Amino acid sequence: MPAVAEIYIYCPYCDDLLDCQDFQKHIRRKHRDKPQRFIVRQHPTHPVDAENVGKVAG
Repeated sequence: MPAVAEIYIYCPYCDDLLDCQDFQKHIRRKHRDKPQRFIVRQHPTHPVDAENVGKVAG
């Protein structure tokens, strides 16, 4: 049985923790002139992110 790991998706341009469903919309809205990229991490980078993971990561 494969191990399950939580992942955190971040915007590479503003380092915001992104919703796993809406990360492409975030980049289109806030960074229109930039390519559609994102950063995937196994651990939150900010303590505030750890508190909000349930709300954001869904």
